[in-house]
Amino acid sequence: MRLTPNKRGLTSTERITIAAVSLTILILVFPSVSYLKNQLIHSGYVALTTTATTKIHQLTTDLLHAPVRWLYANHQLPVIVVDIDYPNWKKLADNRQQAIKQGMIPAIRATVPAKLSFNNQNFNADIRLQGDLLDHVSSHQRWSLKVDLKKQHALLNSQRFALISPHVRIHHGPVLFAQTLQLAKFDIISPRYTPVKVIVNGDDWGVMYHEQGFGQDLLAIHNRTEGMILRLDLNQQQIDNKEVKRQLTPRVIQQKRISRKLELNYQRQLALALLSDFINGNRTASDVFDSQLLGQYLATVDVWGAWHALSWNNWRWYYNPHTAKLEPIQSDVAISPGRHQMLMRPPSEQLLISKKNA
Repeated sequence: MRLTPNKRGLTSTERITIAAVSLTILILVFPSVSYLKNQLIHSGYVALTTTATTKIHQLTTDLLHAPVRWLYANHQLPVIVVDIDYPNWKKLADNRQQAIKQGMIPAIRATVPAKLSFNNQNFNADIRLQGDLLDHVSSHQRWSLKVDLKKQHALLNSQRFALISPHVRIHHGPVLFAQTLQLAKFDIISPRYTPVKVIVNGDDWGVMYHEQGFGQDLLAIHNRTEGMILRLDLNQQQIDNKEVKRQLTPRVIQQKRISRKLELNYQRQLALALLSDFINGNRTASDVFDSQLLGQYLATVDVWGAWHALSWNNWRWYYNPHTAKLEPIQSDVAISPGRHQMLMRPPSEQLLISKKNA
């Protein structure tokens, strides 16, 4: 006689319990959609369209090609090692926590001493957090850092520079913009962006941009005479019936260095007067700006839809002492090859300063 075990199927309650436990485990283990999105952005992924289906198709294709691209990629990048002692590192970390709480990096932030190593050379430097918005410090690593080397030393031809996660500048965006200027043979000052590997206090932060700062080094590589670089500061802002009214004041970058030389200090007064008169409506654009270079810059901005370059806080100008005119400098253009509706409109027709230039 053969005995068979008495098999009993799962009850409805047991099936529901197993399904609920399995789903809970999947939710806890599987990353959220926002986490995956942030990881893709930090890793260099740029969507070329806004349609969900085409995004999925592009992502699938890129994932299939990723191993081959990684195999042939250039892994021999320059290495910058940054060392900051714990008390000073905590000041930067506290600034970051404050930024996360209030939604913006504080205007008054800590500047701390650091040591940098590059190509068997050691440098002393002052470092602080770079930028205003949270994308500069959103990751637990790869915070944007502003570096000012001491004793007029230079690293990659720059005494003042930033180490920035490429996603903050939309990866290849500023390089594409600068190459467009070069191909068109527009002699417009553009900072250099060099991919480097960054190690901070022994932690590998991966690939970041060495972003050349707005200083005399930048002018020298573009064959410009030592002189002024200007920007705008916000004094006051009011919102009336959804209309934003701002009071802007021009300022010279590296003012302490310039004030030591009598000739440069005189040029500073001329440059500030020119820009102030333009903002207040006392001078026309042709009186203040190099019209050819400004027209070339605005044309390139419109080709790329680089609206971000024309916001008041991203304008940078060089005062050319030979022409007594202001030249535009490429700043944070924030461009993408993606076919987004916003990026397909000529922004120079919409934003205030460029409209005043017309």
